[in-house]
Amino acid sequence: AVAESQRLRVGALRQVFPEMLEFAFSTVVKDTALSGALLEIEEIPLEWRCLECGNRWREDSGVCPLCGSFNRETLAGMELEIHSVEVEET
Repeated sequence: AVAESQRLRVGALRQVFPEMLEFAFSTVVKDTALSGALLEIEEIPLEWRCLECGNRWREDSGVCPLCGSFNRETLAGMELEIHSVEVEET
């Protein structure tokens, strides 16, 4: 079996640069079954929810734009996952 593509989901808070990840991937998979596989990177934007008023926002600010509270939880942006791998049987 030969891998044709891999899809990763990377959150904004992970501070992963797609170009660096692609370079590292191509270096690591050289001369393996993954050599030549396409690496797709889905960047997940940051999303917060205010624990005071329930407002959701995606701005890169830790302060709720509605009520000004710093009391928040992260809903999205921390992901670093392999979403899928497509394989061709040989």
